[in-house]
Amino acid sequence: CSSDLIIVDEQFEKIEGHYYDYDKSVVEIFQQHGFETVIYGHQNMLQAFRDELNARPWFTINAKSKIRKIPILGAILYRIGFWKKYEQEIKGILAEASKKNGNYFLLFPNVYWYNILPISRVLKNVKVPAALLFRVSIFDTVRLPKFILPVTMGIIKYAVKILRNKKNVHYF
Repeated sequence: CSSDLIIVDEQFEKIEGHYYDYDKSVVEIFQQHGFETVIYGHQNMLQAFRDELNARPWFTINAKSKIRKIPILGAILYRIGFWKKYEQEIKGILAEASKKNGNYFLLFPNVYWYNILPISRVLKNVKVPAALLFRVSIFDTVRLPKFILPVTMGIIKYAVKILRNKKNVHYF
């Protein structure tokens, strides 16, 4: 097989949590079927991940930003800044991937209300197959006030609308 699976996971950084186990399982399954795989994860990922899973440090997003500590407003301001940076970094991955044979597909294993819009904005101009695994963030559900939840739903609906007619994009 001469296809590549590109896993786009800005949260892939350390062994704690589910990101390592999930991404590793996906890599192993696809490699068993002859796919080349690469994970684009956080720039602070462990060196062992780079070696073991062909992972590349890429994302520079700082989840520990002090702005997030500002009640209510901090979470919103952080996400707005996140969108622009995240979109730029995804475009960089696609530029790097296009230098190869061009026969690849994308997996976004962690799609939330706060990153679906930049993902959609990038994918609206992409023809390669992409799979988006939508998840619900317990952290944001608990931390964000109830009056913000309709806004998050609006963001999700708008992002899905952008990709509504894209037959190469699949949601899970």
